[in-house]
Amino acid sequence: MDKLREILSKLNFHYVFLGLMALIILVVVVRLTAWNNRAHVIESENPNSTEFDTEPLDNLVPYTYEIEAKDPEDMIIACFGNAPFSDDFGKENNLANIIADKTGATVYNFAFEDSYLSCENPTLESGHNDLFSLYWLTTIFTLDNDTIVNQYLKAMPNASIERKATLSLLQNLDFNTVDVITIMYDGSDYLAERGMYNRDDSTNIRHFGGALEASIQLIKQTFPHIQIIVLSAPYAYGLEADGTLVDSTIKTYGDEGPLASYVQYESEVCYKSFTTFIDTFYGSVSFFTAEELLKDHIHLTPKARELVAEEFMEGFNYYVKYRNKNK
Repeated sequence: MDKLREILSKLNFHYVFLGLMALIILVVVVRLTAWNNRAHVIESENPNSTEFDTEPLDNLVPYTYEIEAKDPEDMIIACFGNAPFSDDFGKENNLANIIADKTGATVYNFAFEDSYLSCENPTLESGHNDLFSLYWLTTIFTLDNDTIVNQYLKAMPNASIERKATLSLLQNLDFNTVDVITIMYDGSDYLAERGMYNRDDSTNIRHFGGALEASIQLIKQTFPHIQIIVLSAPYAYGLEADGTLVDSTIKTYGDEGPLASYVQYESEVCYKSFTTFIDTFYGSVSFFTAEELLKDHIHLTPKARELVAEEFMEGFNYYVKYRNKNK
């Protein structure tokens, strides 16, 4: 005991304290450096990897509606959206056709190019492009709202054959036979500075999140047997006034947030609506893969569509598993 006291008396505790602090700081620096480099290491070793520090916001919802089992090849899927589904419409590498190949199901494509999830106006004006927004398309098959289609076709006699045919199919398809509706809109609302959400009215259709929530509610109220699978907006570059590409995880327009915030709110709408959500923004088409998977600042390459279809299959297979659990 006396010897121990003698050793301790010779120690300078100031130096001991500083040594311990230096060791702690070293450990923290090493850990932060490793964490910061993780994404760069993953990107350099495997540029197609989706295993980044930010986890995808996927939310797979089990199918709880009591209905008879059905094999995927006997199912019907309806797709709604803009460019991700409308690009190369009718061609083999179109996203809807890729999903048809992977599932074996009958797939109908109700996507319209240059459309938005949100509406520009609170009410529909004759011939206005708002008709092709998600909410008003939804009213056609949930509320039998044929009037707006007839008004549009009368006001736009030179509308493309594809648009006329798609609207006609949407009017005539019996959605009692539809098993899955999948929805995918890109970052067009963000780039057009459309509102993200309204704090006082969560279903305000002039806002990105409000239009999605209002549309989901209409579908669930009218066709509760349909499983809805929402694919998030994929990564897209923001644009400066001179056309310079900027990172959409930080670029904001007006009072709205970056595209990352739109995707976050999109996931929240699906979560509270008990709707399956597949996150492609932090999944297949992310900041790390955008250079390879985007044709320009926003449109998906054929390879990107393949990857998005693979992500869709996660939600689809989960649905099939629960629907057929007693088969």
